[in-house]
Amino acid sequence: MPKTLIEIQREFDNIRELPTLPIVAVKLLELLRDDNSTLKEITDVMSIDPPIATTVLKVANSVLYALPQRVDSLRRAFVILGANEITNIVLSVSFARTFPWTKGSIYFDRKKYWEHSVVTGYITRLLAKELGIVTHGEEYTAGLIHDIGKIIMDQFFHKEFVQVINLI
Repeated sequence: MPKTLIEIQREFDNIRELPTLPIVAVKLLELLRDDNSTLKEITDVMSIDPPIATTVLKVANSVLYALPQRVDSLRRAFVILGANEITNIVLSVSFARTFPWTKGSIYFDRKKYWEHSVVTGYITRLLAKELGIVTHGEEYTAGLIHDIGKIIMDQFFHKEFVQVINLI
């Protein structure tokens, strides 16, 4: 029997807290926003989180930057990518890790969801730039989390979410 709106509202009301970003990501984001942070401080913290460090190096070595030499240090990657791009990578990797992977529907692929979210983040950045809007990276974050409700529904109302997705 389907749940009533009142039952669903009660379940929403019982969600006390959403998962938080990992402590390393929080520390990195603080350092990246602090004008007094040193490159060494940032890369030292980045180096203790393998998924973030790997992604930073992967992006720095991507065809997007088409560098003549391989980037093999976080320090060099930071100089190439800059604080805003590193912030975007930290947010992307951390959001993807924050919500546990669940077995969903063949119609809801978390990997594709995260790829879509990251691409949307980049598109919002391009739009802001094209429109001449000066931002400090919040446009990327807005694009990244624009569909975060889908992950929350999948995590906290998985059965119902899969049923809805399968109806579409």
